[in-house]
Amino acid sequence: MDYFLKDLKRDVAEKAGYTQNDVENILRTAFDIIGDQVAIEGNKVYLIDFLNFEPKDYKAKNVKHPQTGEPMVIAPYRTILCSPTKAMKRKLKKTFEQ
Repeated sequence: MDYFLKDLKRDVAEKAGYTQNDVENILRTAFDIIGDQVAIEGNKVYLIDFLNFEPKDYKAKNVKHPQTGEPMVIAPYRTILCSPTKAMKRKLKKTFEQ
């Protein structure tokens, strides 16, 4: 079963006693800040006991077009690496130990 932002905001609102609109605003703000830190600033973001986000920069490179064989340049770009923390790995492993 998939779990979406609407499910998360409902569950957080119920557990924390906030309105779903307040929770959605907080979550979206937090995700925007995380995204800006990784994508724009190039910083690593550590969410303790959950996930680590790390930017990965790729340099420009010269390649050949696969169909025509003509030389072309792939522009430099940044992507994101996401890895679970040790605590999250333990939770994942625990799921199958029962």
